[in-house]
Amino acid sequence: MSQNFKNTGFTLLQTLIARFKHRRFVTGFTLTELLIAITLVGMIMLAVISLDVSCRRFFLSSFYDAAVQDRISPIVELIVKDALTSVGKKDDPGIVIASNIIKIRHLDTNNPPTYTNYNDDSWIAYRFVDNTIERRFCADSSCSSGADTVSTVAKNIENCEFNFTDDLMVGITVTATRQVGASTNDLPNPKVRIETTVASRLESS
Repeated sequence: MSQNFKNTGFTLLQTLIARFKHRRFVTGFTLTELLIAITLVGMIMLAVISLDVSCRRFFLSSFYDAAVQDRISPIVELIVKDALTSVGKKDDPGIVIASNIIKIRHLDTNNPPTYTNYNDDSWIAYRFVDNTIERRFCADSSCSSGADTVSTVAKNIENCEFNFTDDLMVGITVTATRQVGASTNDLPNPKVRIETTVASRLESS
């Protein structure tokens, strides 16, 4: 009986091995299943690549946006600082705005300064020209002398506006890009706009 049991067990093991070998060679994926699997893998890879490209473009856009803002913020702060230290009075204002230029009168450097005499005061002018902002030190309010010191303080400026608001505040608006006129097909070219107002210091007339 023990021998019969062993023979039966051996025969059953042989049968299982034979079935396993047979199924190993006859089972597998059909062509349709392979095509579906390849399509699904391709769609997943396409989605991952698209997400990666979008993330990279967003990162570059944010980076350039911050770079442009860091570049023009100090210029706006400089204009505001000069405007805050202007001197003048109601009938002889210390800030003059004409088209794309703002002129700011500063107190003379005499010791002591002549507060009531504006004829010896100097002027600082900011002018928007050719996508740049120029800073000019002037001897008088005309700022047209060839001896004036001129320096370019900002480039790639798309637009710059100076104006007086209804409450006699000075409005300053600067719009800058990474590169004026550059195509956005290859790299992002964000546009940053900074707008602020400042009150000039006036003496009573």
